[in-house]
Amino acid sequence: MAVSGRSAALAIVGVAVSTGALALMMTPAMADGAPLMTGSAAAPALAGSCSATAHVDTQWSGGEIVTVTITNTSTSAATKWSATWTLAAGQRVVSAWNASVTTTGSTAIAVNAPYNGALAPGASTTLGMQLAGPTSTPTPSCTNDAAGTSTGADVTVTRSDNGRTLTLYVGQTLGVSLGSEYLTPTVSGTALAQVSASGGYPSGQPLATLYRAAAPGSVDVTTHSDYACLHDPRPCAVPIALWTVHVNVVDVPSTGQTVPSPRPTTRAA
Repeated sequence: MAVSGRSAALAIVGVAVSTGALALMMTPAMADGAPLMTGSAAAPALAGSCSATAHVDTQWSGGEIVTVTITNTSTSAATKWSATWTLAAGQRVVSAWNASVTTTGSTAIAVNAPYNGALAPGASTTLGMQLAGPTSTPTPSCTNDAAGTSTGADVTVTRSDNGRTLTLYVGQTLGVSLGSEYLTPTVSGTALAQVSASGGYPSGQPLATLYRAAAPGSVDVTTHSDYACLHDPRPCAVPIALWTVHVNVVDVPSTGQTVPSPRPTTRAA
């Protein structure tokens, strides 16, 4: 993915799913700019309120530079935010800075960088990006955690992810969604911190747990199924299903907060 001039392009190592491995590892190609992610990971579903406005800084044939201003419109402080918009047909995100950008189909999601998530009431920050393809002004929507609650996760794993490995940046969240027969998972180290847990055996409700990547390291998130009949004097013959995912937590690369504007070689007349 080459961009002419002094670009803020980021190289994507990729999202590779193979037997026993779910890789969500992203590698920046430069020091300036936040990681650009592509895959199925969704931005956190955050409560609270904020506004997002987009401004096209420059356009040329086949691309544009856009700045998005994020403002905390709540009366309480926020610690993180996310913005979502729909890409025009044939449009793609080439690079981004001051945010991590995920694209899934035509939906783009920006999540704050480590240094600009905290916003006091009325405070603002900006993110920038280079878009390729048809030029248009994005119309983003914005959410934050100013209300103090979080209802979603950056990455969610289910029963089908058993035995897989994934990589998270420090600060990202991992959701575990399993059936009501599973016990609350255990975590083998301190790289993940549990945020919340509900359901699971013996509640009769689906299991939902949320973890935050707290520090670099590797951990196993492990659980197994359980049933009331297994505890009878004459236990039933229901097999116990083991479930585990391996999580590698890595530091967010040092990014800095400024990026030179790309200088395309061809502009519209």
